[in-house]
Amino acid sequence: MLNNEKNKHYYTHLFFCIGITGCEDKTSVDWYVNHHNEMISKYTKCLLAKSWDDITCQNARSAINLEADKPDVRNGVIEARRQVMNRAMKGGDL
Repeated sequence: MLNNEKNKHYYTHLFFCIGITGCEDKTSVDWYVNHHNEMISKYTKCLLAKSWDDITCQNARSAINLEADKPDVRNGVIEARRQVMNRAMKGGDL
């Protein structure tokens, strides 16, 4: 009986942990490949912040490279670079 209680307790915690972490990693390269708007948004934020150390930025950039032939991605990259140039022209740094 004690063993069944331990198993029940273990599985309750296991399912709780799985539930709070979710079933889909929303920062993986594959996720970004399938969610272009979020990929472009994250890429733009990382580009503006010059922050490529974070794994989500690396994954967004990798997904951008994989999807570079898609028109929406090309346009998103152009827009991201335009934002960087506009900031630089207003006195920000590159």
